[in-house]
Amino acid sequence: MKILFYLILLLSIFSCNRQTKNIEQKGIDDTFLNIVDSTLIDRRTYIGFDYSKKQIDSIRKDTISRIVAIRNEMTGIHEYDLKEIPTKFKISDDLISRINAEKYNSQKYKFKDLSTLPFEESFDNWANKYKTFSGVLEFSHIYFDGNLNNGVLTVTYSCNIRCSVTYLVYILKDENKWKIKKVQKIGIS
Repeated sequence: MKILFYLILLLSIFSCNRQTKNIEQKGIDDTFLNIVDSTLIDRRTYIGFDYSKKQIDSIRKDTISRIVAIRNEMTGIHEYDLKEIPTKFKISDDLISRINAEKYNSQKYKFKDLSTLPFEESFDNWANKYKTFSGVLEFSHIYFDGNLNNGVLTVTYSCNIRCSVTYLVYILKDENKWKIKKVQKIGIS
């Protein structure tokens, strides 16, 4: 009888972890493109290149096939950002470790793994290779409430190593589909 109890206990622990992993993947899948739309800034207009007003307007209208580098490895929320998050949100022990961003490619965005080009602080190698390079996005893991119906993650946009904006993205599950509830800017560097 004790063996059966421990076996059931182990199975329930493993199924909970798998459930959280699946929920995190579904949360990313359901919200990824909306998060990109809400947090991506076009580096061509953000870092102050010397463009005319006409050129800037043209760039802003150029929304087809923007190249976005994604740091595919997901991380925990940075310690200094954790203070912004209500304590009801916790990270699970078993989460997805990478985002396969290329599966979200669309007419509007082409996602590339940041590690495909050598690291440069300025990201100029990306801008030189891809004319419509818009910047780099980094996603944290999703921190969930106890009911797994609400979550929060950070998304950081970078136009170079010294230029970034960090957002808290609150998501909620509505009829088995994850949606963005709120996007809050929490840091600029």
